[in-house]
Amino acid sequence: MNSKVKYMGELPDFSKERIELLFGSDIDLIKQVLDILNEDIPGHLGELSQEIQREDGRRVYEIAHTLKGSLANVGGEQGSFLAQQMLQAAGEENFSRCLELYRQLDASANQLLLQLSQFAEAQ
Repeated sequence: MNSKVKYMGELPDFSKERIELLFGSDIDLIKQVLDILNEDIPGHLGELSQEIQREDGRRVYEIAHTLKGSLANVGGEQGSFLAQQMLQAAGEENFSRCLELYRQLDASANQLLLQLSQFAEAQ
C-alpha cells in the first residue's frame, strides 16, 4: 500500500492495475477467481456479522484477517484497509467500532465483486 495514503477515502474499492498485474490478460483465471470470491466473500461477511453480534473478538479477528488477505489479493485496497481496522477493533473488543467497520466493509467488498465482474465481462 502506498505510504502516502492517509485516508480510507483515497483507497479504491477496486484496483484495475492490481488485477492486470496479477492476472494479465488471462480472463479465464479472472473468472475462476471471481467465482471463488462470489462464493466465499458473502459467507465470510455473514459469519462476521454474526460473530460481531455475539461479541466474539477472537472469531471477529480471524474472519477479518481472512477477508483482509482475500480482498488485498484481488485489488480490494479499501476493503483490506477496513478489515485491518477491524482487526484492531476486535483485539480491543470494541464491538460498536466493529459494527461500524462491518457496514463499510460489506459495502466495499460488494462493490469490489461488482467491479471485478464488470471488468471480467469487458475483457
